[in-house]
Amino acid sequence: MIGCANGCTVARRHLTGCADPGECPGCQPRPALAGVVCIGCRAELGRLLADAPLIYAWLAEHVGRGGSRPPDAMPHAGQVDPPAVIRAEVVDLMNDYRDTLGRYAQDMAHRLRAHPVVIVRRDVNTDTALVAASARWLRNNCPRMSELDAAGGEGGEFPPAVALLAALLDLARTAHRVAPWRPILRRCVGVPCPECHMAALVVHGGEMDVSCQECGLTMTPEVYAVWTVAAAAVLS
Repeated sequence: MIGCANGCTVARRHLTGCADPGECPGCQPRPALAGVVCIGCRAELGRLLADAPLIYAWLAEHVGRGGSRPPDAMPHAGQVDPPAVIRAEVVDLMNDYRDTLGRYAQDMAHRLRAHPVVIVRRDVNTDTALVAASARWLRNNCPRMSELDAAGGEGGEFPPAVALLAALLDLARTAHRVAPWRPILRRCVGVPCPECHMAALVVHGGEMDVSCQECGLTMTPEVYAVWTVAAAAVLS
């Protein structure tokens, strides 16, 4: 079976020739069950695409820096707040989000001979609408990426799922650096991951599936419910 193209491995599972199974965290490749990537990578790609419009909107709220007067202070007669200073790094990052999502969506639509991205809302900023439409199109067509993954990227490039995941991870990290936010998630306290056995299971905001922050495993609520009963029996 082909291993994940991102080099993901199964925790505590070792290859026959593993030099030190006692110290090795796991070297058996995670199977590529979603094109050329594992299920965990495909789930992470879906989350990043779902978050992209939200991150773009968050960046838009932090483009300007200014207004030295405290929010609760009353202005004096004739007092004018200083103009907001445009943060060039935020504007550049917003452009990178728009261009990256738009480029991948249009390229995939062309290669899959699918309907192109359509901006369905024209009552909002065009760039905002393009980011939302591109991210939605890519997320809806994630299953079809396996068709392109099997053929590889054009001109020797990385397969689309690998390249897009890397690009979005980089954009999300950069966005958190220039305009930090607190991730919305609920931790599954007291329940270890069935794959890597680490206490790293969480439910991300707006989702129902349970995922592991260590190994990338994703479980539906039904599977998680069964696992909690089994884990309680083992730990008791």
